[in-house]
Amino acid sequence: MRTEQILYLSEIHRTSSLHRASENLHISVQSLSLSINTLEKEFGLMLVNRSRHGSVLTSEGLKLLDAGIIFLETIAEIKGHQMEQYPHLHHADIELLVADGMMETYFPSLAAKFYEDFPTSKIKTQKLPSDTILEQLSSQQQVAFISCLYINQEQLKLFNMKAFEKQTVLTGKYFCLAHDKLPIACYGVISLKTMSKYPCLIYSPSRNVLDALLNFSGDTKKAIYIDDFSVFSQMIRQGAGASFISVLDHNSFVSETPYKVIPFKEKIHFDVNFVYKKNAVLSPAMREFIAYAQNFYLNYGKFLSIKY
Repeated sequence: MRTEQILYLSEIHRTSSLHRASENLHISVQSLSLSINTLEKEFGLMLVNRSRHGSVLTSEGLKLLDAGIIFLETIAEIKGHQMEQYPHLHHADIELLVADGMMETYFPSLAAKFYEDFPTSKIKTQKLPSDTILEQLSSQQQVAFISCLYINQEQLKLFNMKAFEKQTVLTGKYFCLAHDKLPIACYGVISLKTMSKYPCLIYSPSRNVLDALLNFSGDTKKAIYIDDFSVFSQMIRQGAGASFISVLDHNSFVSETPYKVIPFKEKIHFDVNFVYKKNAVLSPAMREFIAYAQNFYLNYGKFLSIKY
């Protein structure tokens, strides 16, 4: 059921006529009738009684209209709350550097929800490798969406973070992902060194992070780098090699056949952050956007997952 269909039912109920309702709604009678027919098929109910004397809602149609009005009032209340909570995010232009790998994983869901809540605003993104982003941040007043890795509680020294502030929005762990036809799938727990002895598939834009994991084991000779994410996913599905998969904390990952998710002997953690130069002066809109993102991931993080 779509929002406009609630309005259609309301206007039909008010006018008792498809023709008058269509005129008031500025759509054709055919379009209005088709939308109501689609809604009736969706619910398996007759919602409108049509006759030569007019069109009126059935008892089921009235019940659905009542529920729809409550829904619209709730949405209006939520948007009114957001107007008060995030006043600078309306008609805002948010400029953000997004690290390679984040654009294919955790950022799109945030952007989709933001556009739903703030349709008059825009997010301008620039996708770059993590090390390039931090070089750019050190000389400019910008904000980045980036991930950091930790092995056995120690931060993997991909780059120096001392000059930056970070606000964490997500935390999780890395696992080994393997097709069950691969020899590596027999392991209950695996080390990075053992994994590096088998073909390892790495999505090229994430290579500076995942290379660092393989380098920790001292062997990257079996790494296979793929530039196209759809090709990368297809190769995983066909069992061309093992790969890494990130799983958020408090987010249960269900491994579906034919895949096996294997814990590492090393404790490989990651966090996803908004990062900016220390003492940077953030705009009110950017401060509110970071707060909005933290609230989004707090409420929706447990539903986010990566699928190949």
